[in-house]
Amino acid sequence: MSQTGQRLSDRIILAHRLAVEEGKAEVAEILIQALEIDASYIGGPSPEQRENIEEVEAAFELQAAFRAKHSRVV
Repeated sequence: MSQTGQRLSDRIILAHRLAVEEGKAEVAEILIQALEIDASYIGGPSPEQRENIEEVEAAFELQAAFRAKHSRVV
């Protein structure tokens, strides 16, 4: 993936990775939700046709690990 990313989902993935690196849990959570919405979006003028979903899967795995590390026991 290039630094600029061609798709919205590519840019969300980059922003999510940065939020995780900076420890911004709330921002990372919002971005992963945005990625879910974008990945499940059907229709529109040019629906996304991603052949390689490894980067999307990696973002969700990163979020799961980040949640586990930063979850607060109440």
